[in-house]
This record gives sequence, structure tokens and C-alpha cells, in this order.
Amino acid sequence: MSVPVTAAAPECARRNRAASALAVLAIAALACGSAGCAARRSKTQPAPPPDQVYRMAMEKMAKKRYYAARTLLQGVLPRVPPDDRELLPKIQMGIADSFFKERGQLNYGEALNAYRTFLTYYPNHEEADRAQFM
Repeated sequence: MSVPVTAAAPECARRNRAASALAVLAIAALACGSAGCAARRSKTQPAPPPDQVYRMAMEKMAKKRYYAARTLLQGVLPRVPPDDRELLPKIQMGIADSFFKERGQLNYGEALNAYRTFLTYYPNHEEADRAQFM
């Protein structure tokens, strides 16, 4: 026996509407769930203090990872208060040394500029003679 076409059409339409409504709800739930997960992952930890970053950079310099050390030092430079007369010169000299130790013609030029900048801001520093020599 066959089912009349006219009786099956409304039943089929109801099933399609129910399935599409269920699909829309599933997509909405998935989107809300993934947004919630993304929000939880995006929390960043507070940045370490500048003196700790300086120590990390010096450890990288000791391992001859000059680019990584320089990146750390250049990143922390804006966070150091301008009146910090102890850490700021060390960071400036660390940047200059990382360029110098990495070698290469362009790096030597950058090192020269960094040493000159150091001497401009800290002419009486204990490392000024070494910066002038470089």
C-alpha cells in the first residue's frame, strides 16, 4: 500500500522544520560554547617585573641567543621608569651588546648606534668607558 502524497507532504515539512530548528539551536549552542572557551583562554598573566626580564635576557645572552635577548630587552624598555638609574643603563647596554655579539655588518652598525645612545644618556656611568671603546 502506498501513502497518499498529500498526506506525507505536511508530515515531511514538519520534520524538516523541526530538523532545521534543531540545527540552528545546535549551531547557536556551539558558537556560545566556543566563545566562552575563547574568553577563558585569552586571559594573560601579568608581565614580569623589568628586573626579572633583564635577568632572563642575560641568561639568553649567555646561551648565545642574542635576538631573543634583545627582543626581551626592547620589550621591557618602555616599562622601566625613566628615573631608574640602575636598571635602565643595564638594559641599554644589553641591547647594544646583543647587536655587537650577534655580529654582521648591519648588527655592528646597530651596536654602534646603541653604544652612542648609551653614552648620550649616561656619560658618567661606570660602563661608559667600555661603550666608548666599542
